[in-house]
Amino acid sequence: MRFTSRDTNAEVSIDSRRMRGSTVMGLVPGERLTMEDLLYGLMLPSGNDAALALAEHIGGSTEGFVALMNQRAAELGLIDTHFANPHGLDASGHYSSAFDLAVLTRVAMQRQ
Repeated sequence: MRFTSRDTNAEVSIDSRRMRGSTVMGLVPGERLTMEDLLYGLMLPSGNDAALALAEHIGGSTEGFVALMNQRAAELGLIDTHFANPHGLDASGHYSSAFDLAVLTRVAMQRQ
């Protein structure tokens, strides 16, 4: 897992043009963006391409990041949550409960 600051640059390998029917921020392979820019792209337009780019940078791969997500969910005691992808789109084995999401939101809001 790469620990990065919001000013850290990540080179994008995601091609949002291949994500037809998905909400994206418009990433093109080879672009270099800061973590902060990718987080804005993830949160404001709900950019699924940004979620994948962040996952690859932080986890080394999409699968590596999903493993980190599930590890953190277990650490937080989220027993009704299992992640299958970093963007939250419907997938087999991807689920959560309203309670677990409330716990996760509370933890996220405590971070600055």
